[in-house]
Amino acid sequence: MTATDALKIVCSPVKVLKKAVQTPSYLTPLLVLVLFVVAQFSVSYIVLSRSYVEQTVPTGLNGDLWTENATLWSVNEGVTVHQNFLDYVNGTYYGNSSIEFTALNSEMIRAEIRLPETSVDCSSDGFRNVTFRVKLYPGGSTVKNASLRLLSLNDSYFVHDLTEEFQACSTMYWNNITLPVGGGEWQTVGSTANWQNITGVVINVGFNESSVTLRLDGLFFKSRFRTPLEINAASYLANSVLNAFTQYIMRWLILTGLVYFILKGLKVVVLWKPLMVAVGTAFMTLTVQAIASIALAWLTLPPLYYPFEYWAGVPGESTAAETRLVAAVAKFYQSSFILQAVVYAWLFGLTAILVHEAAGFKWSRSLVVAFGSLSITVLVGLLLGF
Repeated sequence: MTATDALKIVCSPVKVLKKAVQTPSYLTPLLVLVLFVVAQFSVSYIVLSRSYVEQTVPTGLNGDLWTENATLWSVNEGVTVHQNFLDYVNGTYYGNSSIEFTALNSEMIRAEIRLPETSVDCSSDGFRNVTFRVKLYPGGSTVKNASLRLLSLNDSYFVHDLTEEFQACSTMYWNNITLPVGGGEWQTVGSTANWQNITGVVINVGFNESSVTLRLDGLFFKSRFRTPLEINAASYLANSVLNAFTQYIMRWLILTGLVYFILKGLKVVVLWKPLMVAVGTAFMTLTVQAIASIALAWLTLPPLYYPFEYWAGVPGESTAAETRLVAAVAKFYQSSFILQAVVYAWLFGLTAILVHEAAGFKWSRSLVVAFGSLSITVLVGLLLGF
């Protein structure tokens, strides 16, 4: 067989598969493998270049570290701080505790954390929002004033009034407070305050009474979106090549093995190499599918933004984020499904042809063998995730 047989199978499948069975050579299926991997790599590159993942500090991979450790926080006199393992935000990135501040003989809670990281960049090139969740007991109606400070260089800081936000807080659920950073309603105190160097966070809440409790969870800086290619291009692209190679090889071996053992079970004298070469040549259909997927991805995929809520796993929030993403990729997936169905029908026909040529069966029997072996191959692929 020659390399051009990989292309001829599109217009002369019977002739090419007959040649594969009679004079088998691994050159053609290996060429098909290379083309498939290159095409799949191209699809992966397009998808990765259009996928924007929201970055956070802390990353969330090990929970919301700043509200998982009470020893990171300092408080004013008359206030105690400890971890609460019974009441916390239920989500993948929110750990298994919140931080509880209790004022027994004070009408003020001042909670400060010096960030374990050297600093956080909240400039126009850095993180664009700061977010946290709070609960107040006995409730927001007791709040007299509230503010959030973002500490910077030396004794300088930025401050934002949060009185209205805290007064609206409910005791029944975790209240989400998210603020844009980098300017706007923030006031600058001190000459060295710099949005590129945020070194700490201070929450100040004044109350109309003493004996109050503030619970805090999910403190993050977020809204900085980066593509996987910006984060670690080599790793993601190498993984796409490995996945494509593994997917092809596994399908090739499984379908060849099924056809081989079915024919053996039917007492047909058949050799492994001719059958494997024929199946590998028929897999040009998968390469055509991958090439067509390049066009589909380029034409139908919009920029995809994966917000923090998508990964954080908070009930309701993650579902809403997922719904938006599903809607964004719906056209691509619908087109890909139709393409997949056409390719499987095409591969089914080619498998029937190679069974007919290898075993000398009538067409009806060849179709049954092809249908059974290809169906099992698809099911195994679904179970194994390829």
